[in-house]
Amino acid sequence: NMLNDQLRWADTIGRMDESEFLLILPETHLDATGPMIELIHERLNDLYIEGFDNSEFKTRARFGAAEWHKGDDVSLLMARARQVLEQAEK
Repeated sequence: NMLNDQLRWADTIGRMDESEFLLILPETHLDATGPMIELIHERLNDLYIEGFDNSEFKTRARFGAAEWHKGDDVSLLMARARQVLEQAEK
């Protein structure tokens, strides 16, 4: 819900698996993803879950941003995003 609150009408959020989410931002240039990533980091740090001992609750977020290029398919786009994630971890 927190992620969904940050999106605009044209954006889409999907869940890849238990701990991976995919944000599709069709009207956002790659250069503009930085501020959105920072905002999501801030919101995750402030996240409060009712009925849960939030003092022990920690989130870890990593982001791999990639831009759709002419001739791409989903596999190529996802491979570029994962490559960004791997490079950031080095």
